[in-house]
Amino acid sequence: MSKSLILKYVNKLVDILFSTRAAGLYMLIFAAAIGIATFIENDYGTSAAQKLVFKAFWFEVLLFLFGVCILVNIWRFRLIQQKKWASLTFHFSIIIIILGAGVTRYFGYEGVLHIRENSESNSIVSAETYLNFKVIHEGKSYSFAEPILLASKGKNEFDKSYSIAGKLIHVKLTEFIPNPVEQILDDENGKPMLKLVISGAQGREEYIVPFRTQEQYGGMRLNFGDEIIPGFDNIILRGDSLFFTSSDTWSRMVMATREQDTFPANSISPLKTRALYSSGDRNFVISQYQQRGILNIESKDRKIKNESMVAVRLECDIDGAKQDLFLTGRKGEIGNIKYAESNGVKFGISYGAKTIELPFSIGLRDFILDRYPGTDNPSSYASEVTLMDPSQQLRREQRIYMNHVLDHRGYRFFQSSYDPDEKGTYLSVNHDFWGTWISYIGYILLTIGMLMIFVFPKTRFEYLSKKLSAMQKTTISIFLILFFYASNNLYAADPFVSINKDHADKFGKVLVQDHKGRFKPINSLASEVLRKLAKKMNSIIKLQSKY
Repeated sequence: MSKSLILKYVNKLVDILFSTRAAGLYMLIFAAAIGIATFIENDYGTSAAQKLVFKAFWFEVLLFLFGVCILVNIWRFRLIQQKKWASLTFHFSIIIIILGAGVTRYFGYEGVLHIRENSESNSIVSAETYLNFKVIHEGKSYSFAEPILLASKGKNEFDKSYSIAGKLIHVKLTEFIPNPVEQILDDENGKPMLKLVISGAQGREEYIVPFRTQEQYGGMRLNFGDEIIPGFDNIILRGDSLFFTSSDTWSRMVMATREQDTFPANSISPLKTRALYSSGDRNFVISQYQQRGILNIESKDRKIKNESMVAVRLECDIDGAKQDLFLTGRKGEIGNIKYAESNGVKFGISYGAKTIELPFSIGLRDFILDRYPGTDNPSSYASEVTLMDPSQQLRREQRIYMNHVLDHRGYRFFQSSYDPDEKGTYLSVNHDFWGTWISYIGYILLTIGMLMIFVFPKTRFEYLSKKLSAMQKTTISIFLILFFYASNNLYAADPFVSINKDHADKFGKVLVQDHKGRFKPINSLASEVLRKLAKKMNSIIKLQSKY
């Protein structure tokens, strides 16, 4: 194929992809995509809208083609050479906005910083979800995280291999369950199981605890087995009976009878179901005990909200040895890690947020909560914080509250929430300095360009204004021609019709009602109409003389 023929096809492709018609088509697809994403978000949650639209590859290609299309047409219509500054500013601002969106998409991130009073922190919990990996081999530990976006709509995939410490590890997603509900089903071949209810960060949390499990549930380290493990809160199965022992003192209240008692540390006592056990800020209830049961998990709702729990099942292959890991987690929280072991390798995975280290730290001196008089409803709350950045030899005190943020090194801290005991604060963190400013510059140029279109000469607005004026003059001329033509036809039979003066005087005194509801003689109404027509004709004559 000759170069000229190749060039011909390239030019034809450019004309198809980057014409003004193509730009209009891209805008229509963009508007339709946003509308469809709204319905997807309403039915399946934000994650589904992001997966199918906003973070989809095709949507990025659409914005890229639209941006290139604008650049091509700036060159094609010679907006710079013809000094069409208004149109150039308007179109160039769209390029800047798309560029800012791209910087935010690929380089910006958000999270939450939690600080208790009289303490400091330099790590935030990410807003995005990850699979967090931890590998322990021969006393060495390796940690890394992989971003993952799971949704109720769209295809959920994760299939990656890693070579760590000479070991080949393969991880594959096999099941995803939004808003999982765990149920214990009776089965002859099952094993002992408990349903544990605790008070967590999101309120009531339920967990199924199989026999011989050692796990962290909220602030509680629970061991359910047949042996006592030091450092754990132990639920021991002996025969068909359950017993409880712990290194801490616990109190118990039977919920049906309100009977209360206390168990000293390291004492062993029979465990009662549907009784509230408390020690400090730790609370739990065993709502169900099944001597022979199996775990069944199903989704109670396909829509994923920000606070929704999700479950994933992963197949882990460590040098040929396969194991399944079942993980639960939610957006904005560090998930509980589950381990698989094989060939001397301990491989752990958790689903949820990841920890991001800050290059400085923030301390909370005091959290202040104001309430409306006579109520417990909060009216405002604020955090008195201290910013400490040793690399810049900086120590600064500041108050963070609504619409008053802390800015430092591209990070912005907003007052978000607080602990129930009012001794801690949650600060929303945004790290997107360049993306934010590029987008702001684009919006400023967009506003300036729109104003210039209305003011500057040789703009599309001026062209359309002239065309509209010409259309108005043509319409009025046609109306006058038709009016005079109709008048001539009306008197064509006898152009010199004479009307009796007495009859005309009587007709002029006939009362009529105008558009404002006032009654007046028809002579007065005719006089008003004649003056308005004369004024309109005078304006037309002046407009014609101007152009």
